[in-house]
Amino acid sequence: MSASNDSSRAEIPALRSSSTTYWRVLAAAGADAASPTADGTTPLIAIASAGIDSGQTASDRRERRLDPLELAATRARHDEDVRHVLEVAALAVSLGGDVKAANKAGDTALHRAAAKGSNKLIEFLVERGARLDAENKRGQTPLAMASRSRAADSSSTGNAALLRKLGPKTDSQ
Repeated sequence: MSASNDSSRAEIPALRSSSTTYWRVLAAAGADAASPTADGTTPLIAIASAGIDSGQTASDRRERRLDPLELAATRARHDEDVRHVLEVAALAVSLGGDVKAANKAGDTALHRAAAKGSNKLIEFLVERGARLDAENKRGQTPLAMASRSRAADSSSTGNAALLRKLGPKTDSQ
């Protein structure tokens, strides 16, 4: 989201901030929720890029094995993060953010959400018209990115599985 009168100062804090209050203040001041940065990244793409990944499991290899209480606390924080990202994404869309917009690399918000493993954000974007078949400059669809992502898994809750269920039947490379 960049301010119409001084985009260089307003776009960076808005893209990094996940506070809906901050976004509302910028919108009231005339900021544009669809205005991209120099590389074409829109606020919605930035939200998806900075969003949340699929979360930790009890046997997450990046961390020591979590006991049930630690895992429950981690999942609760993750659920709160998911809720917050969805709230900010919904606000960006309500302020004119385009779910189909792509940056100069051809990545859309759906590409970034797929790479992060964010199922709820994937569902949100698809429900609002994000294209499941959109290819970036490398010829990758969101499904292809999900399939190569650390967040992808073979379970029915994996984001690659979700994208297959929602639409494209093959991975583009």
